[in-house]
Amino acid sequence: MKSDLVTTDSRELEAVLAEWRSWPINAKPVIDEIYTAGLNHFAAGLVSGEQQYVLKISSAEGEKEISAHQHAAKLKLAPKLLYVSEHNNYVLMERIAPQHSLPKHLSEQHLQLLGSGLRRLHESETNFTHEQEFDIREFCRDYLSLAGDKAERLHRSVETILDSFAGDSTQRRFCHNDLVHANCFLLEKSAIFIDWEFAGQNNPWFDLAAIIYYQALTDQQAAQFIGAYSEGLEKSLDQPIFLSSQIALLWGDMLWHLAKFGQDFWPELAQKEKDLHRLTTAFTSGV
Repeated sequence: MKSDLVTTDSRELEAVLAEWRSWPINAKPVIDEIYTAGLNHFAAGLVSGEQQYVLKISSAEGEKEISAHQHAAKLKLAPKLLYVSEHNNYVLMERIAPQHSLPKHLSEQHLQLLGSGLRRLHESETNFTHEQEFDIREFCRDYLSLAGDKAERLHRSVETILDSFAGDSTQRRFCHNDLVHANCFLLEKSAIFIDWEFAGQNNPWFDLAAIIYYQALTDQQAAQFIGAYSEGLEKSLDQPIFLSSQIALLWGDMLWHLAKFGQDFWPELAQKEKDLHRLTTAFTSGV
């Protein structure tokens, strides 16, 4: 499920902004922020009068992402899409204020909102025909070709664990599949998620692992979060799926960064490499 890298130049951006009169806004927008985290899209914060928006220009898989986003928005788990271009290559959406991003220290209430929000997403029934299954093994193989010899060696050491995750019997559900810290927000009564380009059918543990790993949850917090997601499921925290899902998530994350920044980025991945070794050691010791 490899996506083309988006190379949005100033002319393309100007062409998109020139269409602003088709959007449900009253004044010509001005860019006040460029978001640089994406590999497969370009996004910018816009201001029009007193209103703020996000403009997102996507890859060739824009239709799939837009369908996923619209589905989540109906569940009130994603910002409302205000305008979708004719060819599904860009959208204008509501802008979530920075103060709603996840705090460094999550309270039990925060964990409850995240757990219940993910549960609603995973329990929802989708009806768009081009929904795809997210296969972490295929994802890793695609980005592995850009990652070099060291990554090839590490991949061989985790390949059987990826197979274990893929073979887990948990029912596949509609998942976000990219719940890094920057893609998660908390409103007063609900969680909000952005960037749905990798959304699709997957093992729900992949999304759960993302919250557990990226938010560095303690054992107690992980139990609270998993319990909020599904009462009694916290008993699974001593099962192989708890570790294999985090390993699958983490290795995919590392390969994504190597694809974006090149092999010189390895020093920036030092902590994640240590975490990968810790998790694989724990997994191997327990099986």
